[in-house]
Amino acid sequence: RAFQTLTQLGRTASAYATREQCGFHGSAGLRHWSTTASAGSAAAKEAFKPSPLSLVMLVPSAVCSYLAYWQYQRSLWKEGLIEEREKTLAAPAVDVYGLDTLTPQQKVTASGRYVHERSVFVGPRPRSLPGHGMQSGYFLITPLYDPVRKGAVLVNRGWVPASWLDDIAAVSKAYDAQPPAADASAAQPAASSKGGWFSKGASKVGSSSAPTLQVTGVIQDNENPSAVLPDNVPERLEFHWVDVPTLARAVGLPPDTPLVQVISEDPATQQQARKGANPLQQARSSMPAGTGAIQYPIPKNTHDLLHFTTMPRDHLIYAGIWTSLCVGLGLMAHRVIFYPPKTIRMVGGGNSNRELWARAGGSSGASAGQQQQPPKA
Repeated sequence: RAFQTLTQLGRTASAYATREQCGFHGSAGLRHWSTTASAGSAAAKEAFKPSPLSLVMLVPSAVCSYLAYWQYQRSLWKEGLIEEREKTLAAPAVDVYGLDTLTPQQKVTASGRYVHERSVFVGPRPRSLPGHGMQSGYFLITPLYDPVRKGAVLVNRGWVPASWLDDIAAVSKAYDAQPPAADASAAQPAASSKGGWFSKGASKVGSSSAPTLQVTGVIQDNENPSAVLPDNVPERLEFHWVDVPTLARAVGLPPDTPLVQVISEDPATQQQARKGANPLQQARSSMPAGTGAIQYPIPKNTHDLLHFTTMPRDHLIYAGIWTSLCVGLGLMAHRVIFYPPKTIRMVGGGNSNRELWARAGGSSGASAGQQQQPPKA
């Protein structure tokens, strides 16, 4: 009997404390909270029909689903691109003058003499150099004139420091010192009867006294400039991104002249550092062989042709992130649409919730005022 008495007193005290916290005093002003969950078993069993407008909650999940699929497709596309470039680099190079059609990233060779006075710089293009940090530089593009075929091609010889802009003599000296290709002129056939860049550029570019060279590279296509890059100004020979037809016209060649990007397998020319390596490992892996001196221009490394800033594995990781967001947002949208949040409202005497809240606030304020009055002597 004593235990029952104590239990009843505890319940009474709990109910009183609840009324005090909510600001309800007196039996006439007693209020209680009710939710949609306590509406009754009959109302709970009724089928819920979501509003068509509520389906808007699924839009974020659908957007994440599309982005996940897009990243997956990008991964497949880049894997195919890498495989195609691996096959191209493994195949033997063909003479660029013997091709009727040229495709981007096709491995070719070209022989001739550099016309240094017609060199064009494209940039600026910052590059990290071992022992020098980040340096400003440019791509050096020079016409390669073949005196036997009476034609010329553009050659992207690689990266050079910004100081070469004011020292074009260094450009000529650097490549005039290279050994000529063995019997390059003897191996050339008679002048070609083809039109286009095989013959039209001869009269404008002219010959050069530089030795005959043979370069190996790939056909370079136009670059897709970003929104922050300014437009090229061919009249002042200002090029910020590679536009092959405009570059050809600027040096006096036909607009269909191809651009050959020189490639190298020397580890010293590698630029793209592998992800996950610390800065010391990256610096050691990119240190030039031999005496440590950097040879300019720095051509494109074959490793860089097979590596991108975002590799296929990175695209798969991004696809997984978007998929997780899609599932999470979808579950939240399903919860909000089919199980809407419980609505808290006050019931009791009165016409509206506003009146009940006002009455509850008034009674609470009155009760607080009564509690602050000092006791009478």
